[in-house]
Amino acid sequence: MNENNHAQTHTALGTPAAPQVHRAFPFAVAVDSSEAQLDSLQKLLAARGIGLLRAHTAADGLALAQLHVPDLIVAALSVRGLSTLDFLVAAKADQRLARVPFVVLSGAPAHADHQRRHCMSLGADAFLYRKE
Repeated sequence: MNENNHAQTHTALGTPAAPQVHRAFPFAVAVDSSEAQLDSLQKLLAARGIGLLRAHTAADGLALAQLHVPDLIVAALSVRGLSTLDFLVAAKADQRLARVPFVVLSGAPAHADHQRRHCMSLGADAFLYRKE
């Protein structure tokens, strides 16, 4: 263990893997274009001792998740830029993120059942409806 509180790990080929940071508390990465929704989620998680890294686009959320490897990923279905579905597929394909629970939030009940089935088929761990 070095002075930066990182543990060195190695891949099967013996090359160094990304350092693992030892955290004092769990945290999530959340993606939503609504600041109010992110505020609500942050309060809900904080009450349970879970920190939150916030992003407004799926691309930024993916970058945060790849950099920090959170304990949970929560993403609104409708965000700007890279789609949440692309984010979900990329996260599940990433060896370091594949086991991180991924929750998709939707406020659009019109096609919700189809959206839920599609997200679950892509690897989402949960699909939740919320008030917009």
